[in-house]
Amino acid sequence: MNKEDILTSSVQYVKSVGPKRAIAFNKVGINTIRDLLYYFPARHIDRTNILTASKAYGYVLNGYDGELTVFGKVADKEKRGFGRREILKVQLRDNSGFFECVWFQGVKYFINTFNEGDFFAISGKPAISKYGNLQFAHPDFDRISEDESQNFLNTGKIIPIYRIPKELRTTNIGDFSLRKIINNAVENYLEHLEENLPYDILEKQSLSEIKEAVQNYHFPSDKEKLSEAKRRFKFEELFYLEILVALRKRNYKTKVTGSSLSIKTTLVKDFLKTLPFELTKAQLKVLSEIKTDMFSGLPMNRLLQGDVGSGKTIVALIAILIAVDNGYQTALMAPTEILADQHAKNISAYMKKLKEVSGRDIKISLLLGGQKKS
Repeated sequence: MNKEDILTSSVQYVKSVGPKRAIAFNKVGINTIRDLLYYFPARHIDRTNILTASKAYGYVLNGYDGELTVFGKVADKEKRGFGRREILKVQLRDNSGFFECVWFQGVKYFINTFNEGDFFAISGKPAISKYGNLQFAHPDFDRISEDESQNFLNTGKIIPIYRIPKELRTTNIGDFSLRKIINNAVENYLEHLEENLPYDILEKQSLSEIKEAVQNYHFPSDKEKLSEAKRRFKFEELFYLEILVALRKRNYKTKVTGSSLSIKTTLVKDFLKTLPFELTKAQLKVLSEIKTDMFSGLPMNRLLQGDVGSGKTIVALIAILIAVDNGYQTALMAPTEILADQHAKNISAYMKKLKEVSGRDIKISLLLGGQKKS
């Protein structure tokens, strides 16, 4: 079996997946081994952002008002009635002391999530409770295994945190089981990935190769490696987007035919006479470019950018008049009904003056999305 066939094989062949879990993976768009390799973490937890419970307590006592992360093992949980509502309090501990988390909503869900002996990374904005305890209210949390906790605390290992849709949770795929599955995929199938960017571009842009980037996006040895992996995939995404845009532009210009227009009467010249101002050099320059496009017989795809009041509408109106001079109907689209109404009134006023000079009666109609059929 060649490398491509291996990577396009069903995800069920990855260790710890199997046919039943593969169905769940399929529901979230992970069908092949390649898909699993490219299911990247939503974020990472690294040791530089972690405090012990005692240090976090000291931070808060000294006035710290931001968010932080503490690792802890569930020691106890208690559900209490509070009027018609319920409160869940979970007590966790690390080697330096205890801290607690409280929930005022979703108690039925959270009470089954936190079980004695489980390890969690708790993130949020802590406070000191009225009983003097370090307390997190409705914090973010990530469940980790005991081995991951020890490796993390002892070696500074960075832990990937993946988004786990409900389709995966129904097959008992949780935080560390998904990490284990993806780790199996990386260990056994990463070698089959082939580079998809030209090597001269990799060298010129100082980018990681594909295997190294995938490895370090999932399980980086340090923050620098993670940053390099992210940079590689950001570049790759933009690189292919730019190629698609360039190909679309090329096909648009070479395979699609447009109308070749020309100046047939003095309509545009007469319109310019009605203006109480002279066109700027920038307006004349862009009008020359637009006129070249309209005369070429190829479709025009142009973005006109300028500050408010710089004269973009006048440029568009002159382009419209060139089309009208060639016997075409035109449409000027606006993003809001208010702006469309404003353009209709202003252009109608311009056309009234044009009629006085040229004798041409150009009809302006306003069509709004909210209009009823007549």
